Amino acid sequence: MSAPVGFSGAYEQGDLGSKPRYLGKTAEGWIAELAGDKARGQMAFDALVTPRREATPVLLELLVNQNAFIRCLAAMGLCHIGSKAPEAIPYLVIAIQDRHLNTRYWAIQALAEHGPAAQEAVPALVEVLRKTFRDVDPTLEGPERYYADARAVAARCLGEIGKGATPAIPALQEALTDKSPDVRDAAAKALLKIEREANK
Repeated sequence: MSAPVGFSGAYEQGDLGSKPRYLGKTAEGWIAELAGDKARGQMAFDALVTPRREATPVLLELLVNQNAFIRCLAAMGLCHIGSKAPEAIPYLVIAIQDRHLNTRYWAIQALAEHGPAAQEAVPALVEVLRKTFRDVDPTLEGPERYYADARAVAARCLGEIGKGATPAIPALQEALTDKSPDVRDAAAKALLKIEREANK
């Protein structure tokens, strides 16, 4: 795995003594590993995308890094930790607005793992369904095919939130006419889940 373009200078070296560590490395240390030779980079990649619960503080630092590749890895790692890291929810809600489409996708996937606890994400998820991904936005990074993927996972996430996502029902109903069959299917399933939870 080669280092992404623009990798150097993507972070500032700070006081490492007080910074959180995962497997003995700070966020800056992990970035250095990723930028190393192929073997070191692959080991670092694997450790960050399938981490343990204690990786959360480091991943949260990486989630706000200037480099999109790093932010995406952090969102993937937080997705694998899932509901074991509830403190990640506010950071993931912000990451839904990331200009990098793949980072947004994994942030939404991660929020879906939190289920009803991710209720605060509902307005941002509605924005994904209604505006952000409806048309191609030149300010966003990633291929056009990622747009429908993000809409579909946003709908699925709303379904996992359940009755707390009731305010999203109009947006989900609109998504039933989406041009993507995956989005339509996810919206239909989400509406059923929300209705079922609301009627309990």
